[in-house]
Amino acid sequence: MLRSFLVWLCHNTPKIRYARSAGSSGVMRKVDMKNLNIILVFLFLADTVLAGPKNAKDVIDDFDKYVSMNKAFLTSVDAGKRKELRENLENYSELYLNSSLATAKHIVCNESNIEIIKGLFSLILYTSNSADEYSSKILGEMYICRPDVVSSVFRSLPKSSRIDVSGLFLFGFENAAYNMSDVEKMEKLRASLKSLLGRT
Repeated sequence: MLRSFLVWLCHNTPKIRYARSAGSSGVMRKVDMKNLNIILVFLFLADTVLAGPKNAKDVIDDFDKYVSMNKAFLTSVDAGKRKELRENLENYSELYLNSSLATAKHIVCNESNIEIIKGLFSLILYTSNSADEYSSKILGEMYICRPDVVSSVFRSLPKSSRIDVSGLFLFGFENAAYNMSDVEKMEKLRASLKSLLGRT
């Protein structure tokens, strides 16, 4: 219930610009958007506590929802609508997608969940217009903890998809490997990944 309300609020935040001030005789005043964002964060935290930890289905649903919202943004031709849809994407990313990405890494590294890896590749492919690097970094972290499984899923993608995602795959690995202490292991994984991507 609360999750549904938050999704609705993500979609409608750009429209909520004014609120009736108590005792103002009908005078409309701007809502402090910073305070609104704080309220959203507290609602999200309450939702997280009440809903419990996300499972694989929750994660994939969040990936699919974000892809759908991004598609709506890309296909919109109305400038005002595009601005609203962009804000919706940013809100959804902060409230749901980022936590689902972190959960996805935990599940894959512990359970080698192939469906989540497929979902992440799809997310990266269909939201490549986004400047956010977190999804590709998570893919890199998954490759570090489960290189064989991630490689197998990558090889199962259509050739065009492998070509489209390869740059972000390597970029995400480099971000993930940057602060890793096991330099020798990272070098071996880098060489294997470049071979997988056909970049040797």
